[in-house]
Amino acid sequence: MRLNPSPEALAEQMLLLTLAADQAFSREDWQEAEALMDRRAQILSRLETVTITPSASAHLDQVQRLEATLLGRMNAQRSNLIGDIIQERRQNHAAATYRQAGSQAEF
Repeated sequence: MRLNPSPEALAEQMLLLTLAADQAFSREDWQEAEALMDRRAQILSRLETVTITPSASAHLDQVQRLEATLLGRMNAQRSNLIGDIIQERRQNHAAATYRQAGSQAEF
């Protein structure tokens, strides 16, 4: 027989998983972050079936604040990655142009 955790226990798990996911994103450990986010989704589904108490609500307020911070960090990382990709493409294009100009100069 499986016991149903209290809303407080579920909210606390959600908070802990959010903190762990934040750390995994900070380390750029994408596999760990994905696993933690999947586990959070499971907890969230369970939270939707219980009555939220004031104590659980306090934990979930913390979760929301952490999610906002996490989302900001993820957006910054995405922007950095996009910038890196653009820079690499420019460098590759410049190198290809240089090689092409060099091979034409040989004639």
